[in-house]
Amino acid sequence: VHPLLGGFVGDSGLLSAPQAYALAGMAATLAGICRIPLTASLILFEITRDYGIILPILVSVAVSSLQVSSRDTKEEENTRAFTSYVSRNGSSSSS
Repeated sequence: VHPLLGGFVGDSGLLSAPQAYALAGMAATLAGICRIPLTASLILFEITRDYGIILPILVSVAVSSLQVSSRDTKEEENTRAFTSYVSRNGSSSSS
């Protein structure tokens, strides 16, 4: 990644080691599954104590949280549509 972005960021230290991005993925997974984005970010920062990993953690956790919340919104819309269909047409089970 560094040679691709070398002209943009140079050697300013904005890019972290590959292990940092693996930890950011771990934080994103934890934030998405447990729905605790702030806690996931703080836990990973406390584990690493590396200021260079804060931005990758925050970005990955934000993307994960947005993706999970958009999926929840779609599921709620589907549930409302099904509920209104059942209330109009009665239950679909035949007894």
